[in-house]
Amino acid sequence: MSSHGKINRQVILKAIKELDKGFVVEGNVLHLGRKAFVVNSVVSWLIEKIEKEGYDHKNIDFYITAINNYVNDKINLRWDGNGNLLVESV
Repeated sequence: MSSHGKINRQVILKAIKELDKGFVVEGNVLHLGRKAFVVNSVVSWLIEKIEKEGYDHKNIDFYITAINNYVNDKINLRWDGNGNLLVESV
């Protein structure tokens, strides 16, 4: 991962920690119980989008809020068969 990607990852993880005090990062491990895989995959996908497409702050804020809402059981996040992220109300 480039140093730019590492900085983006740190910014995103810091924002998630501020939204959810139960969120814990130890090295490269995200602790969210059963939701860890989805959160990690969304964070990794978002970092890739930022690096390749230069996502603006509105898009980044949307996905960070979506991750927070997912962790707090307000929405569902999942990947469809084509690799698209789906944001669903519960």
